[in-house]
Amino acid sequence: MLGFVHHGSLGMSLFAPPAGLCLELLGDRWFAYSPLSGETSILNDEGAAVIEVLSEGPGTVESVCNGLRVDSGMDRPALVQSIDAAWSQLVQAGLIVESTSMTA
Repeated sequence: MLGFVHHGSLGMSLFAPPAGLCLELLGDRWFAYSPLSGETSILNDEGAAVIEVLSEGPGTVESVCNGLRVDSGMDRPALVQSIDAAWSQLVQAGLIVESTSMTA
């Protein structure tokens, strides 16, 4: 799996879904359309949860983990590992992007 995107200067960056992103649950699978790539991706529950949290406002890896900790029932190390894997893939797919209007 890919590592955190928060190495170096990105560690303090806020991320959000791009305008026009569409996230839908169809049956038991999540689908996300990125207007940046023009592609639709199939997501696991963790990836969809990251997008849902960031849809409420820009955030960091840490803020997303904090937001999901209670709902997930996972202990912090397991949650961080799960979000770590999802985060980089979401960035690479254009499903979350660095927010240009704000930084932490």
